[in-house]
Amino acid sequence: MPNKIAVLTIALVALVAVVGAMAYLGLSQAPTQEQQEQGGQGMREEQPAATVPLPEPTISEIDTSDWKVYFNDKYRFQVKYPSDWEIKESDKSDRSIGLVAPSDKFSAFSITELENPERLTLDEWYEKSTVIQGRPTIFFANGKLINLNGDKAYRVDSELEPPELMFVVFTASPQRHILILRAWAETKDDIIILEKILSTFRFIREE
Repeated sequence: MPNKIAVLTIALVALVAVVGAMAYLGLSQAPTQEQQEQGGQGMREEQPAATVPLPEPTISEIDTSDWKVYFNDKYRFQVKYPSDWEIKESDKSDRSIGLVAPSDKFSAFSITELENPERLTLDEWYEKSTVIQGRPTIFFANGKLINLNGDKAYRVDSELEPPELMFVVFTASPQRHILILRAWAETKDDIIILEKILSTFRFIREE
Protein backbone atom coordinates (compact mmCIF):
# COMPACT_ATOMS: atom_id res chain seq x y z
CA MET A 1 0.00 0.00 0.00
CA PRO A 2 2.73 2.53 0.86
CA ASN A 3 4.32 1.87 -2.51
CA LYS A 4 1.02 2.53 -4.26
CA ILE A 5 0.58 5.79 -2.38
CA ALA A 6 4.11 6.81 -3.28
CA VAL A 7 3.46 6.03 -6.93
CA LEU A 8 0.24 8.05 -6.92
CA THR A 9 1.98 10.93 -5.20
CA ILE A 10 4.77 10.94 -7.79
CA ALA A 11 2.21 10.77 -10.61
CA LEU A 12 0.22 13.66 -9.13
CA VAL A 13 3.37 15.78 -8.76
CA ALA A 14 4.33 15.00 -12.35
CA LEU A 15 0.85 15.93 -13.58
CA VAL A 16 0.94 19.24 -11.73
CA ALA A 17 4.36 19.92 -13.20
CA VAL A 18 3.15 19.19 -16.74
CA VAL A 19 0.03 21.34 -16.33
CA GLY A 20 2.14 24.15 -14.92
CA ALA A 21 4.58 23.94 -17.78
CA MET A 22 1.77 24.04 -20.34
CA ALA A 23 0.19 27.01 -18.61
CA TYR A 24 3.51 28.81 -18.56
CA LEU A 25 4.10 28.16 -22.27
CA GLY A 26 0.58 29.25 -23.15
CA LEU A 27 0.90 32.53 -21.24
CA SER A 28 4.33 33.28 -22.67
CA GLN A 29 3.08 32.77 -26.24
CA ALA A 30 -0.26 34.58 -25.85
CA PRO A 31 -0.30 37.88 -27.75
CA THR A 32 -0.39 41.08 -25.75
CA GLN A 33 -3.28 43.55 -26.07
CA GLU A 34 -1.10 45.80 -28.21
CA GLN A 35 -0.23 42.88 -30.50
CA GLN A 36 -3.92 41.97 -30.76
CA GLU A 37 -4.81 45.54 -31.74
CA GLN A 38 -2.02 45.65 -34.32
CA GLY A 39 -3.02 42.27 -35.68
CA GLY A 40 -6.63 43.35 -35.90
CA GLN A 41 -5.66 46.45 -37.81
CA GLY A 42 -3.63 44.38 -40.22
CA MET A 43 -6.59 42.12 -40.93
CA ARG A 44 -9.00 44.97 -41.63
CA GLU A 45 -9.94 45.54 -45.24
CA GLU A 46 -8.41 48.64 -46.72
CA GLN A 47 -11.04 51.25 -47.47
CA PRO A 48 -10.88 52.80 -50.94
CA ALA A 49 -9.74 56.40 -51.01
CA ALA A 50 -12.55 58.92 -51.20
CA THR A 51 -13.13 60.30 -54.68
CA VAL A 52 -12.64 64.05 -54.75
CA PRO A 53 -14.77 65.69 -57.46
CA LEU A 54 -12.84 67.82 -59.89
CA PRO A 55 -13.70 71.53 -59.76
CA GLU A 56 -15.88 72.76 -62.59
CA PRO A 57 -14.14 75.03 -65.09
CA THR A 58 -14.69 78.76 -64.72
CA ILE A 59 -15.24 81.33 -67.43
CA SER A 60 -11.69 82.64 -67.08
CA GLU A 61 -10.28 79.16 -67.73
CA ILE A 62 -11.89 78.86 -71.17
CA ASP A 63 -9.40 79.54 -73.94
CA THR A 64 -10.92 81.60 -76.75
CA SER A 65 -7.77 82.02 -78.82
CA ASP A 66 -9.18 79.78 -81.57
CA TRP A 67 -12.75 81.13 -81.39
CA LYS A 68 -14.31 82.92 -84.33
CA VAL A 69 -15.59 86.49 -84.21
CA TYR A 70 -18.95 87.57 -85.62
CA PHE A 71 -19.42 91.23 -86.63
CA ASN A 72 -22.83 92.78 -87.21
CA ASP A 73 -22.76 95.99 -89.22
CA LYS A 74 -26.43 96.87 -88.76
CA TYR A 75 -26.40 96.91 -84.95
CA ARG A 76 -22.66 97.50 -84.63
CA PHE A 77 -21.73 94.69 -82.27
CA GLN A 78 -19.33 91.77 -82.18
CA VAL A 79 -19.31 88.48 -80.33
CA LYS A 80 -16.96 85.49 -80.18
CA TYR A 81 -18.05 81.86 -80.44
CA PRO A 82 -16.40 78.40 -80.50
CA SER A 83 -14.83 77.41 -83.81
CA ASP A 84 -17.05 74.32 -84.16
CA TRP A 85 -20.27 76.33 -83.75
CA GLU A 86 -22.18 77.78 -86.71
CA ILE A 87 -23.83 81.10 -87.53
CA LYS A 88 -27.53 80.87 -88.40
CA GLU A 89 -29.12 84.06 -89.73
CA SER A 90 -32.85 84.56 -90.06
CA ASP A 91 -34.16 83.86 -93.55
CA LYS A 92 -37.01 86.38 -93.29
CA SER A 93 -35.11 89.33 -91.90
CA ASP A 94 -31.72 90.40 -90.69
CA ARG A 95 -33.02 91.11 -87.19
CA SER A 96 -31.93 87.81 -85.67
CA ILE A 97 -28.83 85.64 -85.67
CA GLY A 98 -28.03 82.44 -83.84
CA LEU A 99 -24.79 80.86 -82.68
CA VAL A 100 -25.51 77.15 -82.81
CA ALA A 101 -23.55 74.27 -81.28
CA PRO A 102 -22.71 71.17 -83.38
CA SER A 103 -25.76 69.31 -84.65
CA ASP A 104 -25.57 66.67 -81.92
CA LYS A 105 -26.16 69.32 -79.27
CA PHE A 106 -29.12 71.45 -78.19
CA SER A 107 -27.08 74.46 -77.02
CA ALA A 108 -27.42 77.81 -78.79
CA PHE A 109 -27.00 81.55 -78.28
CA SER A 110 -29.30 83.95 -80.14
CA ILE A 111 -29.31 87.73 -80.63
CA THR A 112 -32.55 89.35 -81.80
CA GLU A 113 -33.76 92.93 -82.21
CA LEU A 114 -37.01 93.77 -80.43
CA GLU A 115 -39.54 96.46 -81.36
CA ASN A 116 -38.74 99.92 -80.09
CA PRO A 117 -40.53 102.34 -82.42
CA GLU A 118 -40.48 105.14 -79.85
CA ARG A 119 -36.69 104.83 -79.51
CA LEU A 120 -36.95 104.52 -75.76
CA THR A 121 -33.89 104.15 -73.60
CA LEU A 122 -33.16 100.67 -72.26
CA ASP A 123 -34.56 101.57 -68.83
CA GLU A 124 -37.72 103.03 -70.33
CA TRP A 125 -38.24 100.10 -72.67
CA TYR A 126 -37.59 97.50 -69.97
CA GLU A 127 -40.03 99.07 -67.56
CA LYS A 128 -42.70 99.45 -70.21
CA SER A 129 -42.28 95.93 -71.60
CA THR A 130 -41.84 93.90 -68.42
CA VAL A 131 -43.88 95.76 -65.82
CA ILE A 132 -47.65 95.44 -65.62
CA GLN A 133 -49.56 97.66 -63.22
CA GLY A 134 -46.37 98.64 -61.50
CA ARG A 135 -45.09 95.08 -60.99
CA PRO A 136 -42.67 92.99 -63.07
CA THR A 137 -44.18 89.98 -64.79
CA ILE A 138 -43.41 86.60 -63.21
CA PHE A 139 -40.49 85.75 -65.49
CA PHE A 140 -38.84 89.17 -65.12
CA ALA A 141 -39.38 89.52 -61.37
CA ASN A 142 -35.78 88.41 -60.73
CA GLY A 143 -34.23 90.60 -63.41
CA LYS A 144 -31.05 92.41 -62.38
CA LEU A 145 -29.01 95.23 -63.84
CA ILE A 146 -25.55 94.19 -65.09
CA ASN A 147 -22.58 95.74 -66.86
CA LEU A 148 -22.00 94.18 -70.28
CA ASN A 149 -18.56 95.37 -71.34
CA GLY A 150 -19.35 98.99 -70.53
CA ASP A 151 -23.02 98.95 -71.51
CA LYS A 152 -26.04 98.61 -69.31
CA ALA A 153 -28.07 95.41 -69.57
CA TYR A 154 -30.83 93.59 -67.72
CA ARG A 155 -30.36 89.91 -67.03
CA VAL A 156 -32.98 87.32 -66.09
CA ASP A 157 -31.80 83.86 -65.04
CA SER A 158 -33.93 80.77 -65.47
CA GLU A 159 -34.40 78.38 -62.56
CA LEU A 160 -34.63 75.41 -64.93
CA GLU A 161 -32.05 72.68 -65.38
CA PRO A 162 -30.50 71.85 -68.77
CA PRO A 163 -31.58 71.24 -71.43
CA GLU A 164 -33.53 74.49 -71.26
CA LEU A 165 -33.33 78.25 -71.64
CA MET A 166 -30.70 79.35 -69.10
CA PHE A 167 -30.75 83.14 -69.20
CA VAL A 168 -32.03 86.18 -71.08
CA VAL A 169 -30.22 89.51 -71.38
CA PHE A 170 -31.66 92.80 -72.69
CA THR A 171 -29.37 95.56 -73.88
CA ALA A 172 -29.47 98.54 -76.21
CA SER A 173 -27.11 99.80 -78.87
CA PRO A 174 -26.00 103.45 -78.91
CA GLN A 175 -28.68 103.94 -81.60
CA ARG A 176 -31.28 102.50 -79.15
CA HIS A 177 -31.78 99.20 -80.90
CA ILE A 178 -33.10 96.91 -78.18
CA LEU A 179 -31.47 93.49 -78.39
CA ILE A 180 -32.40 90.32 -76.53
CA LEU A 181 -29.65 87.74 -75.98
CA ARG A 182 -30.86 84.24 -75.12
CA ALA A 183 -28.89 81.15 -74.14
CA TRP A 184 -30.02 77.52 -74.27
CA ALA A 185 -27.82 74.83 -72.74
CA GLU A 186 -27.90 71.07 -73.16
CA THR A 187 -25.54 70.34 -70.26
CA LYS A 188 -24.02 72.22 -67.32
CA ASP A 189 -20.69 72.31 -69.16
CA ASP A 190 -22.37 74.19 -71.98
CA ILE A 191 -23.57 76.84 -69.53
CA ILE A 192 -19.95 77.87 -68.96
CA ILE A 193 -19.42 78.20 -72.72
CA LEU A 194 -22.57 80.30 -73.06
CA GLU A 195 -21.45 82.54 -70.22
CA LYS A 196 -18.14 82.99 -72.00
CA ILE A 197 -19.91 83.90 -75.24
CA LEU A 198 -21.95 86.50 -73.38
CA SER A 199 -18.78 87.95 -71.84
CA THR A 200 -17.38 88.63 -75.34
CA PHE A 201 -20.44 90.54 -76.58
CA ARG A 202 -19.72 94.23 -77.09
CA PHE A 203 -20.96 97.16 -79.13
CA ILE A 204 -18.53 98.72 -81.58
CA ARG A 205 -18.24 102.48 -81.25
CA GLU A 206 -16.70 104.83 -83.73
CA GLU A 207 -13.30 106.04 -82.56
